[in-house]
Amino acid sequence: KNLNTFDCIMLDIWLSDCYGEESLEILAEQSYQGAIVLVSGTPKEEINRLATKGLKLGLFIAGYLTKPFRKQDLMEILTRVPQFRTSFSNPRPPEYSHTNASIGAH
Repeated sequence: KNLNTFDCIMLDIWLSDCYGEESLEILAEQSYQGAIVLVSGTPKEEINRLATKGLKLGLFIAGYLTKPFRKQDLMEILTRVPQFRTSFSNPRPPEYSHTNASIGAH
């Protein structure tokens, strides 16, 4: 299946059969162009590391959520997804912010 038919993928970075880093590499290999929201209960340092790796792989990391997360935080990221898809053609990756649920927020 062509992953680019999906506007957004919510990726739990600690799955039982696959670690998020491997999933990011697969998405990059398949030239995924949509937004990715990282979700995890792991420390923020690990989420930051994976978000940075995703950006370096050319992926569009729209934001991250730490579990448990509030519906409001999820909705904030999801309302930005179309803006991220439109600006993906910009060769400069979105600026990464260490605040919860915001990468590239301006």
